Amino acid sequence: MTARWKFALATLALSLLLCALPVWLLFERWYPAAWRPFDGGWQMMVLAGVAVLIAPVLAALVFKANRRALVLDMVVISVLQLVTLGFAVHALHQGRPAWIAFVKDDFRVLRPVRMRTLPATHWHSGPRWVGAPYALDPAVRAQQITRELADNTPVESLAESHVPIEQVLPAIHAAARPLPRLHEFNSADQVAAMLAAHPQAAGWLPLKGVERDGVVLVDAQGRPLQAVSLAPWP
Repeated sequence: MTARWKFALATLALSLLLCALPVWLLFERWYPAAWRPFDGGWQMMVLAGVAVLIAPVLAALVFKANRRALVLDMVVISVLQLVTLGFAVHALHQGRPAWIAFVKDDFRVLRPVRMRTLPATHWHSGPRWVGAPYALDPAVRAQQITRELADNTPVESLAESHVPIEQVLPAIHAAARPLPRLHEFNSADQVAAMLAAHPQAAGWLPLKGVERDGVVLVDAQGRPLQAVSLAPWP
């Protein structure tokens, strides 16, 4: 193995160490496997790969036997990687599926970048089940609907409208659709496999995702169990 490739591999090892925490946050907290089909997980893979590989690739290209020139090049490469990593982490943080909100009769994947207001502590959290009900007060409810239509500010985009999922379980239970209706849009084998993996499922609701839509299975009390890759409509 040439000195150039040894140097590139050493740079790759350092790059992996530098990116270990951000990559852990991406795969374990911000983009869990169950949500990747619905939230643009492929973009996460591309950005994470670029952040990890940019330094070793550039190191292989600029390798010189002259130590002083190489040190200067590596300083520039290190700064470039830190900038790239910072951009990637910020973009992925803002685009992650931070909340799965029940709104009226379906669930919606919410990303920080699309929120009008944000809670104070949200930067490290993974997907959370929440409710986003319209206000019970008729005047406030009318204001919410008007704002949604006039300003394109849906109620779920306001953090102050979020409530613990437990508060909307009765509404979820009432809105849940019977499991046999899944056969209208999916093959029998697909439905059987998903229900076998989630025997507690008693109903389902549509999930409006970022990249694609899916189905949220719920139990007999209306508690969401899991988002699955089934079609909720034709």
